[in-house]
Amino acid sequence: MFAEATRACVKVGFRPARQDGVDDLEPVLTPVAVARRHRQAPPAPHPHVKMVTSMNDTPCATYRAKTNYTEDKARGYANREARRNVPELKLVESAFELIPRPASVLDVPCGGGRVTVLLSQLGYEMSAADYSEPMRDITRETTAATGLNVPVFKEDIENLSQADRSFDAIVCFRFFHHLPSEELRRKVVGELCRVARKHVVMSYFNPRTLRALEQKLRRWRGKKLSVFNTPLAEVTDYFAANGFRLVKNFPLDLTNNLHLAVFERVLA
Repeated sequence: MFAEATRACVKVGFRPARQDGVDDLEPVLTPVAVARRHRQAPPAPHPHVKMVTSMNDTPCATYRAKTNYTEDKARGYANREARRNVPELKLVESAFELIPRPASVLDVPCGGGRVTVLLSQLGYEMSAADYSEPMRDITRETTAATGLNVPVFKEDIENLSQADRSFDAIVCFRFFHHLPSEELRRKVVGELCRVARKHVVMSYFNPRTLRALEQKLRRWRGKKLSVFNTPLAEVTDYFAANGFRLVKNFPLDLTNNLHLAVFERVLA
């Protein structure tokens, strides 16, 4: 399934990574993708998408991952990730072996839609949301290229517009490590837990890894990095405060700091 989801990225015009390991970030948009962008109407609202007034109308914090994805950067990001699709989608597939089907799942933020496509092909009833309009456009192209009809809509993950327990599960992949403060991390986890009926599957960067040590050394040498490693114990505490417990933690490999954790609701 993860191979099919990877191929979907190529169908909508993401140039494969160069053989020398250097990413070519110039976006490619095929004529079919252009036609879809201008002609295809957004999917009808999914029955599990229940819109409510935002729980907090105060202005949300701004950080790089929230404002960085212009059209060019969004397509560059999707292209850059192509070489990582196979191991990362394997990781997601392994974690979702713990999530029973059928289940309604919200992918937020959905990025280029690769996780949405994978989980749809595995039999989950998917919805996708992102704060970035270019990312939403890419997700629509990616899902359409595989014949999927998935609702894609705008969401601010700090203030989700969904009603409490709107989805059986929520997946939040490759986002949490961008949050620069404990306050934001607690807020985001609280929103994910509020909207999830039973499970939250969330990735984070674990500091007890060789990759995290490398990032620490780069910072020590003056390199500015906009990623933040968070211990599993701290992440677990955020979820425990919202009535969720850790089911299982999945590392990408023995050296990478990307981990994926499955949490489930324990309080009624």
